[in-house]
Amino acid sequence: MLERIKTLVLIALIISSLIFSYALLSGVGQYDALPMWLTELPRLHLDGEDPTEVLPTEILLPEILAPERLVEHYGGTKRLFYLTTNDYSVEVWQYVDEIINQNMQVEVARTNSSAYQNALAQDAWEFIFAGAYPLEVLFPFWQDVDSPHSTKIDRLVLTEGYIYARLVSGNDYYQISIADLDIPTNPFALMRRSNKGEHYTVYDAGINNEKITRGVYLAENFLARYNNLFPEIWVAPERYDKNRWLPRFFSNPNLVREIGLGNERYYFSLGATSLTLDFSGFPHLDYSYSILDNETLQSVSYYEAVDNSSMFLSDREISVWLDFKRGVRLTSASTQDQERYSFEYRNYADALDVGVPILSSDPAFRVTNVKGVVTDMKRHIWQYSRFNYVPKIEIDGAGAIERLSSDRFKVETWWNPHAIKVIDEFQTYQNDGYFVADVHLAYYVPDNLFSGAFISPYWTVVLSNGREHKVRFFINAMTGYLPSQNGLEFR
Repeated sequence: MLERIKTLVLIALIISSLIFSYALLSGVGQYDALPMWLTELPRLHLDGEDPTEVLPTEILLPEILAPERLVEHYGGTKRLFYLTTNDYSVEVWQYVDEIINQNMQVEVARTNSSAYQNALAQDAWEFIFAGAYPLEVLFPFWQDVDSPHSTKIDRLVLTEGYIYARLVSGNDYYQISIADLDIPTNPFALMRRSNKGEHYTVYDAGINNEKITRGVYLAENFLARYNNLFPEIWVAPERYDKNRWLPRFFSNPNLVREIGLGNERYYFSLGATSLTLDFSGFPHLDYSYSILDNETLQSVSYYEAVDNSSMFLSDREISVWLDFKRGVRLTSASTQDQERYSFEYRNYADALDVGVPILSSDPAFRVTNVKGVVTDMKRHIWQYSRFNYVPKIEIDGAGAIERLSSDRFKVETWWNPHAIKVIDEFQTYQNDGYFVADVHLAYYVPDNLFSGAFISPYWTVVLSNGREHKVRFFINAMTGYLPSQNGLEFR
């Protein structure tokens, strides 16, 4: 009897050894032949939620695609909202998202700038997105034989009759008709009863200024309304314990192989999955997953790729300040061979109920998606611990443009030693045909931030050549200081 028990134990050990070896060599989540407890990816939940409750895609994706700003056109009045400064702007976007996704078919026709401007002259909502991405991302059921992936938009306008889209170049426009569109008799009742929350009126800086494209909105009475709503934020490189990350990327952390790379850098691997954590300075996380058999996977649409990539990031986020459903938005989407997708995401200071982006030379998240599977993810964000309301905005958006365009401010002093170089670069772009395409507030994080520091609100002045290429310049909204890391290129 004892011998039989020993034999059974030995057999069990051999089988378990084979299973674990197979998992180690083959990777997690690829092979159905392995037991469910070994191959199933971890189902994560937010703090305070039921551990069995899975984050709902239909709630997450509209937040990822949410615009940065809403410009409300009502008669001759225009009001601008950062999306999270009050409930009204969020409510408006939810309303529009419901309209977009309640129909299976849309018709898209080219139109012109005049039709777009006429729409803005009516009662209208104008949505300014965080970046530019294919129309199919917003309209998942739209199919176009002429490859919708090349049709990247950065603004939508909703009127009582149609939806208009502006291509990222700023020169091409589309008119979108939705079959059986269910809009109330007065679709802008929300607008007419919206007196709650913080907002400010705006003016169009493009009027009578050939260097600025029409549709760049600046605050008319910024100082009176927003003096104390944009504080300094204390940020620092992340110091989360490395063991907190493992369950978010490996279903069986105990099987993970760890290699210390020195200088607070760690490498973890299990089969086809690897994770690198770098706590030596600039916050960094690098996830990689190798698809062993690409032929078994089926291509997915842009919409599906955005959806599962966003869910992947949301399920693996642990930052205290970062609410993924409010504080992260898609800024860039591109494709390669209709099966490999690349996405970049930006994070926002939504912990303060201020929907202002936090910017640096690197996006918060960069994701590669191959046929619906996330194969690579890089993460650059920071820990936010406290803030103060002492600073005050002293320079408005128009003043930021003036300082960057004028030789009068090219004065090299001990507190602004980079002014000459930065202003010269800005003017060189202007002389080469670049125009001001956007102006907005952001929190600027320098690349050399290796320890805790307060970051301030900066005006972000975006120059464009009208062909998708853009350059971002930063100027401190409190002091006029110009950082040395400036003129950052992006698309």
